[in-house]
Amino acid sequence: MSTCRRGGRKAFGRNASAFRYVVIAILMTGCAVIRGPKADETKFYALTPPAVTTSSSGPPAARLLVRRVEIPGYLQGKAFAIRAQGGEVRYEQGSWWSEPVDLAIARAVRERIGAATGIAPAARRDSQYDLEAVIRVSRFEGEVGAEKSSARLVATVEVIDPASGRRVAERRGSFEDPWDGKDYGALAGLLGGEVGKLADLVMAAAARR
Repeated sequence: MSTCRRGGRKAFGRNASAFRYVVIAILMTGCAVIRGPKADETKFYALTPPAVTTSSSGPPAARLLVRRVEIPGYLQGKAFAIRAQGGEVRYEQGSWWSEPVDLAIARAVRERIGAATGIAPAARRDSQYDLEAVIRVSRFEGEVGAEKSSARLVATVEVIDPASGRRVAERRGSFEDPWDGKDYGALAGLLGGEVGKLADLVMAAAARR
C-alpha cells in the first residue's frame, strides 16, 4: 500500500511540475500578445531641390530631356548610404528615400529646370525636345570622418544633340556641404540642395553647347 502511495506522490509531483511550465509558457505568450509588435520607426524622405528665387531672363531655353541618371551599384537601394573612413559604406536602415535614387535625382533635376526656365523638361523620348542630358552619379551620400562630416554629390553631365547623336557639352560637378553626421533629415535637405546645383550645371552645359 505504501509503495502505491509513494508512486502516486511521485507522479503527482511530475504532473505538477509540468503544469507549472505550461502556466509559465502561457503567461509569457500572453505578455507578448499584450505588448504587440514593435512600431516601425523608419523615416522616408523625398528628395527636394531648393526653390528657385529668380527665373531666367535670357533667351528661351532649349527643351531638355533628362534621358537617364546612372548610379553605381552601392546606391541601388533606398536606405541612406553613409561613407565612413577607409571606404566603408553602411546603410542607415532608419532613413530611406521615398523612391529609388536614380528616379529621385531625375525627378528633382526636372523640377528644378522647369522652375528655373519656365519650360518643363521632357520625360519621354517620344516627346518633343531639343537636347538630351545624361547624368552619371558617382557619389550621393553622407560622409562621416574623424574631424568632419558632410553631404556629398559628385556627377558628370553629358548634353547630346538627338538629331546627330553627337555630344555637344560635358561638365563635372562636385558638391559638398557640412553635416553634423547625425541628423538624417538635415542630410536629405543638404543632398536636395546639391541636386539643385546639379540641375543648374545641366542648364549651364545646355546653354554653352
